[in-house]
Amino acid sequence: MAELLFFATQDDHEALVRLLVEEYQASFILDEALSLPLRRLSSPSEVMTSICANEFGARFFVVSPQWERAPLEVSEIKNQHDGVTRFYVRQRYGGPALDFIARIPRSSGPSSCIVYSSFSDFHTYYLGRAEVQRPLELSSALTALRRRVARGGRRTTVIETGKGGPIAMTGALKRYFEGCWLRGGDWHHVPKGET
Repeated sequence: MAELLFFATQDDHEALVRLLVEEYQASFILDEALSLPLRRLSSPSEVMTSICANEFGARFFVVSPQWERAPLEVSEIKNQHDGVTRFYVRQRYGGPALDFIARIPRSSGPSSCIVYSSFSDFHTYYLGRAEVQRPLELSSALTALRRRVARGGRRTTVIETGKGGPIAMTGALKRYFEGCWLRGGDWHHVPKGET
C-alpha cells in the first residue's frame, strides 16, 4: 500500500483537490451514504463543502478516466444499534481509486489542532475475478500529490518518540506557528528543527 500522510488546512486541501480535478479530471466519491448511488463530486467547491460539513473530516474514493477500469463496488451494512442501512465503498474492489481521508482544523485558540489527512492506494485491485496491478496513471497522480504536499511544507517529528512524521503543508505550518497543535492519534508533532 502506498500512503501519503500530511497536515493540511482547508486551503491546503483545496489545492490538492484542485490538482486532481484539473490535471486528472478526477471525481470524488463519498464513502458513506444512506442510499445508492454514492455521491460523485466533480468540482473543488463540492468536495470542500463535504469536507467542511463533517466535524471529523470526510472520506472519499478518487477516480479518474485516466486510471478507473471498472465501477467501484459497494457494501451494504445494517447498523445493529440504530437499524439504519448504510452503503460503503469496498476499498480494493473496482476502480482503482485513491482513498482520501481529509481532516481540517477545528476550533481556534490554544486548544485547536490539526489531525493529519491521507491519500493511499493498493498495489493491486480486484476487478471481477482478476487481480490487476495499480495503473501507472494512479502512481503518477500520487507522485504529483507528494510533490504538491512537499512544496513549501516541512516534515514533522513526533515529540514523544523523536521519530519522523507527516509533512505539514504551508497552511498547516502557519497554523502551527499561531499556536495550533499538529496531532496524530495520541502523538504530538512539531516541524523538524523545532523543539
